[in-house]
Amino acid sequence: MKHVELAVAAKQLTKGRLIFAGLSKAFPFGMTSLGEIFEIGPSHDSIGHLEKGDGRGAFEFFPVQGETDAIGADRSLWAADSKAQSCLVVPPTHKGVPVKGRARKCEEMRALRGRLFYARNMRWTSQALLAAMTKNDAMGGSAWTVLQHQDHRVCKAFMLWANSTLGMIVHWTRGQRTHSGRSRTQVKALGKIPCPRLDALGDPVLDRVAARFDELAFRPLLPVCQSHADETRREIDSVTAELLDVPKRMREVVETLRFLWCREPSVHGWNQRALRLLAKAMPADRR
Repeated sequence: MKHVELAVAAKQLTKGRLIFAGLSKAFPFGMTSLGEIFEIGPSHDSIGHLEKGDGRGAFEFFPVQGETDAIGADRSLWAADSKAQSCLVVPPTHKGVPVKGRARKCEEMRALRGRLFYARNMRWTSQALLAAMTKNDAMGGSAWTVLQHQDHRVCKAFMLWANSTLGMIVHWTRGQRTHSGRSRTQVKALGKIPCPRLDALGDPVLDRVAARFDELAFRPLLPVCQSHADETRREIDSVTAELLDVPKRMREVVETLRFLWCREPSVHGWNQRALRLLAKAMPADRR
């Protein structure tokens, strides 16, 4: 990591505290892990395989052909697609055909469908979403894993957290960083990723957050590494800061962390031209 104070802030976020430059605020309802809030879906090995693949799993999957083809049974958010997945709500990428002789396995996979998904192979340089949501229940795949929860408001609150600067920094502390601009996570490790105790929120707060999610659901987002220049990301950060009861005097801390994080080579890659443009975007008194 390039910036020591960012490293300290990132570590504290995993413990449920926003801290930077002498300012500190604990999250009001504490931290837990994804596995304590959500049921983590199966790996793609159990779900199925792509067309003419190795034959594993319950289904053989084929790419959907357009908007109408994405509607129907046995759909899957299998693959990452930076062009199609630039809003919080995304369409399925594949449709499944049951493999002969595996009817029971197919029913097992159908029972594990959901609308909330978490990225397993995050490319900060091209992808806009760490978590995604579909309109209807779908299966996961090689790039996305289902997170199940009975209360869709909790899922929407998590969508805003996971796609906020703070949520992405927390994931960044846990995901592998063997490749610049990329963070891969195994399915078994997802349950251990820190997360605010969103299921402890009261109904009024969940209703308000869910309504804000609906307002932002189809607003386009830039790739994560460009979050410093993304108005929608800033709005997500604002809603998340309100959710976490961050006082207004500390809202600028989130902006600063967003800027510093986007400068990290493991987020923005080693594109020096992009880093120079990023530096120019920062106000002179804060460079």
